[in-house]
Amino acid sequence: MSILAIIATTSTLIAQADEVGLAYVDCMFTTARTSPAELASNELSILLRESCVDERGALRTLVIEIRQQQGISARQAELDWSRVESDSINSILRARRGRIARSG
Repeated sequence: MSILAIIATTSTLIAQADEVGLAYVDCMFTTARTSPAELASNELSILLRESCVDERGALRTLVIEIRQQQGISARQAELDWSRVESDSINSILRARRGRIARSG
């Protein structure tokens, strides 16, 4: 495969990942917004990990595929995905804590 074909393929995957990523984040924010206010952060974290399964799976697949096309090993690509997932959940938890602090 030529370098131009690799770049084109990667660009297409990145565009898909952006779209799927937005759906994943939207799903997680919806889950957080509709969860009971008294739900503890660790319980919300579990709920977020158990929700948005289709969106998470699609994004995981794309992130790993993109990273591997960039020459990253399968193991490192999986670790990169784990960091993306963890960062996403932590961002939702921070946003929720901020919302609760402002309203309370």
